[in-house]
Amino acid sequence: MKIHSAAGLLAACSLAAAAPSPFAVLDMEHARTRAVKTVIQDADYFCNLPPEEKQSKKFLIGEWDYNTMRPHVNLKSENPFPVRQLAMAVSKGDYGFKGFLLRAYAPLKDLSIKNGELRSDGGKVITRENILIARVAESVDYPAADILIPAEMKTVPTRALLGFAILVNIPKDTAPGIYRTMITVTADGESRQLPLSVRVPDFTLPEADIPIGSYLVYYASDQGGREGRWAAKDYTAARQGKYFQFLASRGMNSSSIFHYSPEFAAKDSAEIKFDTLDRLLEKIKAGGSCKAMTFDLRYLISHSVRLAKLQKFQKAGMDDVAIYKDMVRQFCDHAREKGYPRFYVMAEEEIANGGIKQKNYDRYGKAMQEAAGKDLALILDNSVGAGKVNAVDRGHRDGYRFRQYNSWTDEAIAQAEKDGAEIWSYNYSYKRPSFGLLLHRLNSRGHLQWADTWGKNYTISIPADNGVVSSLKYEMVHEGITDYRWLLALKKKNDVLRRELVKEIPVDNAGANAYGSTLTVNRNDLIRWRAILELTGDTDPGRTAPGTPQLKITPDTNSSDVQTRGMVIHALQMPDNYKPDAKLKSRAHKSVNTTQALRYMLARERRLRAMAASEEEFLQKNRPSYSEVWVNYNNRGILLTASVNHTRYGKGNYKDNDPSLWKDNCMEFFFRTPEKIPFQLIVNAAGSKVMLKAGKVQDSTEIKIAGQAKKGKAGGYIQEILVPWSVFGLRGKPENGTVWAFNAGREFHSWGQNTCWARVESSFSEMSRWGALNFSGQKQLVYLKNIKMERLYPGNNIIAGAIPGKENLKVVLLDPAGKTIAEKMLNGQDRKFNFGFHLLPPKTNNSYTLAVRAPDGRELEAESIPVIPAEQAVEFKSRLLECVSGDIVSAIAELNVSPLEIRNRGITFRLQDKDGKVSYDFKIDSAGKQSFRIWLETSGLAPGEYILIPELGPEVKKIYPDPGAMKIRIFPAMI
Repeated sequence: MKIHSAAGLLAACSLAAAAPSPFAVLDMEHARTRAVKTVIQDADYFCNLPPEEKQSKKFLIGEWDYNTMRPHVNLKSENPFPVRQLAMAVSKGDYGFKGFLLRAYAPLKDLSIKNGELRSDGGKVITRENILIARVAESVDYPAADILIPAEMKTVPTRALLGFAILVNIPKDTAPGIYRTMITVTADGESRQLPLSVRVPDFTLPEADIPIGSYLVYYASDQGGREGRWAAKDYTAARQGKYFQFLASRGMNSSSIFHYSPEFAAKDSAEIKFDTLDRLLEKIKAGGSCKAMTFDLRYLISHSVRLAKLQKFQKAGMDDVAIYKDMVRQFCDHAREKGYPRFYVMAEEEIANGGIKQKNYDRYGKAMQEAAGKDLALILDNSVGAGKVNAVDRGHRDGYRFRQYNSWTDEAIAQAEKDGAEIWSYNYSYKRPSFGLLLHRLNSRGHLQWADTWGKNYTISIPADNGVVSSLKYEMVHEGITDYRWLLALKKKNDVLRRELVKEIPVDNAGANAYGSTLTVNRNDLIRWRAILELTGDTDPGRTAPGTPQLKITPDTNSSDVQTRGMVIHALQMPDNYKPDAKLKSRAHKSVNTTQALRYMLARERRLRAMAASEEEFLQKNRPSYSEVWVNYNNRGILLTASVNHTRYGKGNYKDNDPSLWKDNCMEFFFRTPEKIPFQLIVNAAGSKVMLKAGKVQDSTEIKIAGQAKKGKAGGYIQEILVPWSVFGLRGKPENGTVWAFNAGREFHSWGQNTCWARVESSFSEMSRWGALNFSGQKQLVYLKNIKMERLYPGNNIIAGAIPGKENLKVVLLDPAGKTIAEKMLNGQDRKFNFGFHLLPPKTNNSYTLAVRAPDGRELEAESIPVIPAEQAVEFKSRLLECVSGDIVSAIAELNVSPLEIRNRGITFRLQDKDGKVSYDFKIDSAGKQSFRIWLETSGLAPGEYILIPELGPEVKKIYPDPGAMKIRIFPAMI
């Protein structure tokens, strides 16, 4: 990435005097002064667009799925269809957000973006100042924030990938209808036009009925002395008023004050002074929206302990608990007397972390409940979660009415409902679904997220003198809260539909995160749109987008997930008889398939550099305990080798299938498959293991581990791990060239070290910074290394090639029972062979074997070739796709017959309506690919249900009577 100062690049941009409140609270002039990063791509974002769409163009623009895509060097849009228009539905008195991306194919000058007024067919107008278009770019000062800055740029480097936000405000008095305008992007004398349509429903949204917000540092950066160090530099006392107005404009109606630091009438007094807190609360209330507050009172504990040592309190018979209870009463009484917004208090946070947190809670938690009363006492904990062994639901055990957890289970939710307790949630991510759909799935009555304004690593907005610099995360939050409000209205009219719309969302943190990070904006918009249709009683259920449907296919390689330049592991293919033995071997452990020594995360490296007086001192400090990982694979599964120092082999407290295994010294391996499913394997030094799929514990019985202690002064151990493909839900190894996102990490608690391969900021799970795992197809063979034999399929097959060397050899093909299917003797002049044969669908997994033998019959080399069982000619990874008419849907399809069976006729995908009438036939050429992604553009398809059925010819029907099918459900067009 290149770093640019916005001040030197941006043309003048000022908001009109009559800017609506969601825009007026922004300080775009300050935003132009902030340094940002510009993504310069190695890949081509529009990789699958037809050549005629890109020919001779200096730049292209396309729709941005901001929920699943963050611009990076390798980001690719697999979508083969160009963007035709942007559409949104926005309620009166609210604003909406859409994104688009620009990819430069040449250096550009004077980039500008213009828009006109929004006009309806009836001549109604929404004036142009109700549209704000801003560039979205990563802040240099606050890397967690992709900030909104003025859109114009004096120069744009070639291969730049730029994100833009379109914010559309709808005044309260706007007449319902469809409004249209044109967005014009101009640079270097070329222009691209992007139609924008906005539907304003005849419905006014209710306000959110629950507190939603983030955790707030108690002191501003220029307050509080030592405590002020927690705050981001730009969060100053003078800017707090604007900041709270900004929060209200984004729907954030609650703040949780953490690290509340009490002030006292005197050093030896337990009488609390509330001047600082009162001033802060006045600013929060003046911001315009405060549904409720929560307060972290843990600092009262240390003061209680301090005061309990004084003679005056001892003479009064008051120990630390009694002093603490008195302070809690003071706090609650004062908050009521001063008219604070609805509030709740907690004794500690995240008690399941143990240590001082659990000690504090165990001693003072009950005292806090008694002093505050059950109507004010809240518990914030992280014990409950999917698959956690010995999890303690402290909210239930200790009788809390308000239970705020960062992960839930259906059992804990049912228990809370049975107890008459409120379910609260926190830290489910800043993704849009976490602030909308998820809250309805949980029935959450309060939701908070860590933590804007908390230092450089967490800040996602920048307070300024005349407003705030917003970010992509805040605009996603606002969209999520808007979703929440639509479903809140739907709850009163049709709660059955509301539950149906959110039922697939997991309630545990990891599962919900996986759902939220893979839910496309279009899919999220569809859920909102279905609520709007129900609430408005849409009178045109047959509304169809104009045009003709089209179907295209693209390769499915997943390389777009790899977001870090140059970080690629080329996994080598081992023979199927390879036996993991925890020994490093030259053929399996090479430079191309290793992570090399794992490193500290970026945040720790920066801290070390800041503390070091010189580069030499930094290099000396930046030397964690050695660990390294190699990756191989074969037809059986993935082979992982980990070598670590300074950890005693065989030591561990946690057992198989316990997601708390990470609390031991352990190695962790992270995978993200082409279906966007995250997997995490944790293995401790004792060989105990747990595999998580989207946060849920999977059966790890088939995962095999060999281990041994290392010799030498540093000690440590080597483990070699075989993870069968079935654990990933696969029937066999990926095709050659397939790429998964990958990371490997080590939790070395004994030395307080977390190290990993990917250049993550502060967490192993930052998928946006993972590297690539390439299934290279590089076989560690001698005779068969050039023979293509990934797998066999029912139908006609050919295995052919040439064996290197000059000696006399025999090539033999054996069936699963060991019977010879074909063979040929090779001599010095004839090294080629060609075996043709026919296969029927197998009922179970089995393999053929290609072997090379010496003239005396000795087997010199052999390789298994799996035959994958299947029940259908084509297997669709998605059984049901849904969208509004005119949108695009996609799914991965796997062809289960030999490519020889269809090479002369291709595949026809037949689209039938619910009555079996053929609507369209789409003929495609799979180009020899067994796995590919289907894209259906649904313009011209009326609302209703359709079936997509592959037609592969009479010979394939003899092999597979069932061709396979996928259901597609179309809803009325939005525009």
